[in-house]
Amino acid sequence: MRFVLLVVFLMGLSGGALSLTAADVVNDAEAQFNLGAMFQDGQGVPQNDKVALKWYRLAAEQGHAKAQFNLGFMYSAGQGVPQDNKTAVKWYRLAAKQGDASAQYNLGV
Repeated sequence: MRFVLLVVFLMGLSGGALSLTAADVVNDAEAQFNLGAMFQDGQGVPQNDKVALKWYRLAAEQGHAKAQFNLGFMYSAGQGVPQDNKTAVKWYRLAAKQGDASAQYNLGV
């Protein structure tokens, strides 16, 4: 994946601006997850589910359980993607294997 944006300015964290270079988030699953959450919620950036999905996927592919859960939720709800229960279950299972209680619950419902 190409990182077109070299610097991302995010407002609202610790009351000020946070500057991240693409290099800061390339292999940092937690940073990728946090960016996904910010775009999903529109916190300091325009709300954009498709961009959130991209960041969550990068984190999830590195084994980030919360990102895996969020991808499962977004596929289950059709949020930013066509609704797809098979893909949702895939991501929920990966998160559940790591002990994510919400993913375990969603699989059991």
